[in-house]
Amino acid sequence: MEPYSIGPGRAVISRMGRDKGNIYIVCAVEGDFVLAADGNKRPLAKPKRKRIKHIKPLSDISQTLAEKFRDGKKIHDTELKAVIKRIEAARAAACGDS
Repeated sequence: MEPYSIGPGRAVISRMGRDKGNIYIVCAVEGDFVLAADGNKRPLAKPKRKRIKHIKPLSDISQTLAEKFRDGKKIHDTELKAVIKRIEAARAAACGDS
C-alpha cells in the first residue's frame, strides 16, 4: 500500500512504460486507473490513462489544483507545468543535483 492517497491534484511518478520516471498531476481517478497530465506532452485536453499500480504517489499535492479539480474550475496547462517544475527542482535539490 502506498503511503499517500491518490486523488486529483496529487503529484505522481510513472513506474512503468515508456514514460517511466515522468511526473504527472492526477486529474481524475476512474476505478483502477487515473487520468494524469503534465501540461506538456500530456495536456489536460488529452490526459494519460495509467493503472494505479503503475504509478507512485509523491508527497507533493497542489491544494490549489485539487480545489480547482473538485470545484470543476478551469485549469491551464501552464499551472500544471509550474507545479511539476517546482517539484522537479525540489527533488533535484534533495538529491544534491544542480
